[in-house]
Amino acid sequence: MSWHREWIAIERSVTDFSEICSDFVSALNANSSDSLGTMKNVILPMAEEIADRITVLGERYKTQLPNNVLELISKLDSVHFDSGYASNTLKNPTAIAHFSSRFQKFCSDFNYLTSDLEGTVVRLTARSFIHLQRSIIADESIQEKWKIAISKNEMACEKLGAVHLLQHGIWSFKVDGIGERTDLVLGEPITDRELNDVYLSAEGLVLTEWKIANQLNYLKKYQEAQKQAERYTRGSLASIELKSYRYLVIVSNELLSELPNDIEKEGVIYKHINIAVSPSTPSIYARK
Repeated sequence: MSWHREWIAIERSVTDFSEICSDFVSALNANSSDSLGTMKNVILPMAEEIADRITVLGERYKTQLPNNVLELISKLDSVHFDSGYASNTLKNPTAIAHFSSRFQKFCSDFNYLTSDLEGTVVRLTARSFIHLQRSIIADESIQEKWKIAISKNEMACEKLGAVHLLQHGIWSFKVDGIGERTDLVLGEPITDRELNDVYLSAEGLVLTEWKIANQLNYLKKYQEAQKQAERYTRGSLASIELKSYRYLVIVSNELLSELPNDIEKEGVIYKHINIAVSPSTPSIYARK
């Protein structure tokens, strides 16, 4: 399970809370009295609930979130909602803006610190491709599956590759002719239901284009893969989608002689990957 979906819900609650606080302070300026007890019965309980949800988020996903994010969450303990501080706030209702500002700053800091998670997804993706190639070398049964796949078609390779990447927390997809996300395993557009599965199961959603090639045509195939990847214009899926990298994967029998350098175009880096299903020897692979 991933933390992204819960965080989006918390962010929305903070936005709602800030609007309620703003409306409340405006009303106080006009009436100078909280005769309905909005502060005590609505605002302070809501603030405490948001803080509790953030704390639970940190506890539930402490293995996924960076340490500096966990430290940020722990600092919310210094905000007291049911003690003397809250009582003092009741005497000076406009001070409720403190809670709103505190949560807004927390959201800003949280988003800044977790923005580095894109780097985590890049590393996970790199690890998954390295693991795949070494698994083909080390495990004859895996190598045989890939030999069968390359003898069939690119779709067969896409399916095997997508399942392998998912083991590393990477949900990969390609794009169709109009730039829509397409599931590599199911071969169908990714619907809202599948997006929910992505949130629940993956650390990152990554665009990949898979081609079968040999030493003579692989440069042309990489170009084709890049053109297809460039069709994707839908934008990102919150913070779970890898925005700055797309992966062009050539499946070949032997290792390709030389991979092109990565290409950056309009803020997106296109990385060239080669998976060889029958590499000559491990020593040759290591030199590559």
